[in-house]
Amino acid sequence: MTVNAVVVTYNRLDLLKLTLEKLQEQTFRIKKIVVVNNASTDGTKEYLDSFENDTCFEILNLEENYGGAGGFYYGIRKAYELECDYLWIMDDDTIVTPSALEKLIDSFDILKKEKIGFLTSNVLFKDGMPCLMNIPSTVYRWNEYIDNKIIEISHTSFVAMFIPASVVKEVGLPIKEYFIWGDDGEYSTRIIKAGYSGFLIGESTVYHYMKDNVGIDIINAPRDRIDRFYYFYRNTMTTVRMRGVSTYCKHFLFNMYLILQIIFSKTECKLKKIFIIVRGTIVGTFRRVKIDYIN
Repeated sequence: MTVNAVVVTYNRLDLLKLTLEKLQEQTFRIKKIVVVNNASTDGTKEYLDSFENDTCFEILNLEENYGGAGGFYYGIRKAYELECDYLWIMDDDTIVTPSALEKLIDSFDILKKEKIGFLTSNVLFKDGMPCLMNIPSTVYRWNEYIDNKIIEISHTSFVAMFIPASVVKEVGLPIKEYFIWGDDGEYSTRIIKAGYSGFLIGESTVYHYMKDNVGIDIINAPRDRIDRFYYFYRNTMTTVRMRGVSTYCKHFLFNMYLILQIIFSKTECKLKKIFIIVRGTIVGTFRRVKIDYIN
């Protein structure tokens, strides 16, 4: 069983160094670590150049910043081309514990009757509390394997997502046009729609070194993070439109309800937040994207 890891980075050199260090300390050896540099300007390229002759690494220095979605698009493609049985993908602020990968692989003995589309670890914030940005949704019968600390989930994030290469071949690559936010949710639900199952492996732990432990909450978002929510609503509406009319209508009505909440709340920048939701909803509704497949 061979595993290639994919790490996407942008201007977080100190965290990238720690992420790569922890990947090399895994109790289950990783065949190749593919690092995708999204045109960083903080010395990342110069640092990655030092791995030029290291056969454990494959470095992709992109000419421009394609966001997390574009980075995972190119990274997953390259990791697949380098041949492996499984891909383990993450951002540059994902700090894995030494046995995180081994615990994911061990779970195959427990889940041998399942058609596994992806696995994920228990993602904690750097203080050990659950990371609010990376709490996955569970299926209705989520507790079949609870005695083994395994929970069945319906979608997950790209923070330490573990995928069989055969699944990548079947369902295609992430949608690079998403840029940031929602690319992982779309990809993991696409895998589920293809007839596979996803599981959170409680024995496998990783830490997400975000700046703050916050979830997706535009109402209480600070001024400097409001603009980012445009990608969330745009990409979400694009995804749910592809999933069918009923799913789209549900999310459309939720967005309208959210606007009402903003109007009657005490939050700051009300008009800007409403504009972000409306713009993202409209653009996402009429936007067309395509899924690329590996030949």
